[in-house]
Amino acid sequence: MFEFKGEITGQTQKYQINRFLKFVGICYLMSSPLVIVYFIWALPAYIEFFILILIVAPIVIFIVILILPNNLKSYFTPCPTRLFIDSNNILVEQNNYQLCRKLEEIYQIVVYDEWYVFKFKPRKDDMLFVAEKNLIIQGTIEEFENFFKDKIVFANKR
Repeated sequence: MFEFKGEITGQTQKYQINRFLKFVGICYLMSSPLVIVYFIWALPAYIEFFILILIVAPIVIFIVILILPNNLKSYFTPCPTRLFIDSNNILVEQNNYQLCRKLEEIYQIVVYDEWYVFKFKPRKDDMLFVAEKNLIIQGTIEEFENFFKDKIVFANKR
């Protein structure tokens, strides 16, 4: 029914990069205290070394990722190359990876100026479900928005 195909660019890519970096930051903040507690308990003789590694190394890696140019950041960022919607499923592809979800699991489609973000009921695996409006090759934007009219929410302008 609907297909978006191609590399996302511009504001959509910037949105995905920021979304991914927030996710990485939250994962780091949630996991680092647990790892530090483990090393305090398990290896008291080498604790200074491990604390230094656990705190400094991820911060350095995070800063390096932040200052990378956008074309290198997109290599590490989940940016889909194809999103296909049929009558029952939504399929997204990135490089050699495919992910399929049922259409009834979509609870919201957030519409930004240039792209759509799909949100699912069991909130998992939705990082890749982004479609840029100008990449539609099957169907039209009007048909797409009419098909999902009860799930579409317009985002606030930033």
